[in-house]
Amino acid sequence: GYEYDTKMITFDGDQTLYSDGANFESNPQLALYLYLLLRNGVTVAVVTAAGYEYDTEKYELRLSGLLAYFKEKKLPQRDCERFYLFGGECNYLLCLGSDYRLHPVREFGPGGWLNSTKYISETPANWDETAVKDLLDIAEDIFQSSIKEQNLRARFIRKKRAVGLIPKPHEQIPREALDETVLRVQAALDAHGKKTPGLT
Repeated sequence: GYEYDTKMITFDGDQTLYSDGANFESNPQLALYLYLLLRNGVTVAVVTAAGYEYDTEKYELRLSGLLAYFKEKKLPQRDCERFYLFGGECNYLLCLGSDYRLHPVREFGPGGWLNSTKYISETPANWDETAVKDLLDIAEDIFQSSIKEQNLRARFIRKKRAVGLIPKPHEQIPREALDETVLRVQAALDAHGKKTPGLT
């Protein structure tokens, strides 16, 4: 086999491993490259904005072809355990098991991946849930006003730790309007952060 100096490599999902909004369905050549990285001791992580909390089946659907390839090739357990998915803008960490399914990684306690951040008060993982809700409320309000004022054919999606703007079916959001909306949200969050300790 090959010897790699690289210990870990990360990939975005949309527009990197698969087309924007699509799934990793059938791409044997790319799947082979990822398989070889794992077989040669490299940790592989897919870091995606897709946020389904710990609803593993939804993440598995996005990677269905890749996981099926690993199963077909009988990827050994030790190699499976080097494959991770970080979802929801790094809010939810999952690891591949020997059953070729994704499993949530413990957040706290022995081996918990959030242990190292609990002493950093400003990290989002330690924010009070009220503070998180306040930020999402502000972003949602801006999205709603932008949709109305710019006559956007769009809608917003609200999740536990995220809120986003997406076009309605068969519609598009003009790039200029999207940029304007992002700037509005950024300005509102910056103003809120200056008044809220730990969020600046």
